[in-house]
Amino acid sequence: MTQSSKIAARLLESGASAYAAYATNQLLDRHPELKDSFGPDAFGHWKNYFTQRVRELAAAVDESHGELFVSQFRWDRAAFQTRNVGEEILLAALESLRMTLNEELPANCRSVVDGYVEQGLAVFGETPDPSSSLDQNDPTAGISARYLLTILEGKSHQAIEMILDEHRKGLSLPKTFEVLMKAQAEIGSMWHRAEISVGEEHLVSNTTQRAMSILTYFAERKPANGLSVVSAAVAGNTHDLGLRAISAFFELDGWQAIHTGIDNPSEEIANSVASFGASLVLISAALPTHLKATRESVQAVRSLQPDCKIILGGRIFLDSPELWQQFNADGFATAPVEAVAMGNQLCADRIQQ
Repeated sequence: MTQSSKIAARLLESGASAYAAYATNQLLDRHPELKDSFGPDAFGHWKNYFTQRVRELAAAVDESHGELFVSQFRWDRAAFQTRNVGEEILLAALESLRMTLNEELPANCRSVVDGYVEQGLAVFGETPDPSSSLDQNDPTAGISARYLLTILEGKSHQAIEMILDEHRKGLSLPKTFEVLMKAQAEIGSMWHRAEISVGEEHLVSNTTQRAMSILTYFAERKPANGLSVVSAAVAGNTHDLGLRAISAFFELDGWQAIHTGIDNPSEEIANSVASFGASLVLISAALPTHLKATRESVQAVRSLQPDCKIILGGRIFLDSPELWQQFNADGFATAPVEAVAMGNQLCADRIQQ
């Protein structure tokens, strides 16, 4: 990373709220009709929007990884389309942000940042992704779809029983968890497309957590291998269902699995690793704005427990599979079986036979 990039990333992060206010004024001055269409708090709405975009831009610049900003902007584009907000408004917003940063940033930072914004503008030339995240060629997609439909009809108990029945009929435990995770991905897409409410999304997530707990409780466990693994979502990350699934598979494989949940400060992740004498820690991040906390968490663990192995995961690393290599981690995994296999390999010399 160049010195200009370092300075730009710090300025964007520290000044996100101010830049957002300037960009909001730019947008509303150029498009006064938005004051009516977005209601009495149009300024607050757009200021919140720009603040998040500036922070994502700061993370992309800080990691020298433009796709971090582009992937979030691609997500915005889909959300705007499904909420019947014209694409020209999103384009105007990005142009307002660009103008603001060109006016407010020091000269040596402008070209660096503008290159990332230019990548965001290129999203408008892309073909939008299909509406559903379920692959119709996947034989288990129908199970995920029926599971979701049953929950959204208010029948969580029946949905869990259906999943348990599929498992009893021969669907392997990894495949059963995969069905649940695909359902979660689809419900996230449905919320993004404004097809369901926040309450419905929470209902599905809570049901999935219950189903995972039941499956794990009754599953066969391997003998204890003498090792502990801590799993934690970093500060700011409020999504941990995938991490819960991975932790469950470590438990079934003979590990002592300690899942500390969402929104863990870096020093607390390191303290958990030390307290439980963990040989491995799983650290999860979902958004570009979580990457600073991820780096701090890795550093904290390395400082307190240098022998502990570290595996990264989460949506942000899934979107950019090579990104994890920029952190001082030992690996990256996307699925429970993959994570357990990697953990066993990394800690092979410590496992009690």
